Amino acid sequence: MRTFYCDVETEIGWGGFGRTIRVKANTLRGAFKRAKKFTRPDELIAEVRTRVRGCELAQPVWDFYNCRLGAIHFGLKL
Repeated sequence: MRTFYCDVETEIGWGGFGRTIRVKANTLRGAFKRAKKFTRPDELIAEVRTRVRGCELAQPVWDFYNCRLGAIHFGLKL
């Protein structure tokens, strides 16, 4: 299990007030699913980050799922 940090935004787009959720998971997808349980309906998980051999690895959620930002924001099935 690896520690992932999920950046949560309170509005669509960058620049909203946000927070970070720390979760343990094996994959980026698993980290996203686990962090989603701790967010409110009006919040958006913008990015999933982790450290690999001392280097930070960050993945924007909409890039990882190859879908539109709105689909993730409104909780549509991915």
